[in-house]
Amino acid sequence: MRMPPIPMFQLVYCSTAARLFRSGELEIHLAQSRKRNAEREISGLLVYHDGGFMQVLEGLETNVRNVFASIQRDPRHHGIVTVLRQPIAEREFAAWHMAFRHVRTAADLPDGFTGFLNPQWRDDAFTSHPGLCHDLLLAFRKSCR
Repeated sequence: MRMPPIPMFQLVYCSTAARLFRSGELEIHLAQSRKRNAEREISGLLVYHDGGFMQVLEGLETNVRNVFASIQRDPRHHGIVTVLRQPIAEREFAAWHMAFRHVRTAADLPDGFTGFLNPQWRDDAFTSHPGLCHDLLLAFRKSCR
């Protein structure tokens, strides 16, 4: 008898860094996140711009929620806003334990998403447009490392 697939879960959140990350600090943070996510079979993408984060986490719901709880306790973040929580049939970011995009200018954004650089497009504004956030993350997926 074939077992039904285990349902996956996806969570998207935005937060603000307690202070701006320097390039070396960001790389250390990424290495830690990738290691933790690999251990917990979490996949996802992190986008960073001028002190703001947008991240998608996906995997088993318990694992995703545990990682997110850890992020919520992390003093490097504040203003954490959950944009989207949903069951998914399959992973959308399966290729990465944590893909990363550092957005420095509008040229780093996919076409049609330059509004992301507006500081008002953070925190609660994202919760009003979860589909747009999801679309932005999927657009970044095409060019991640």
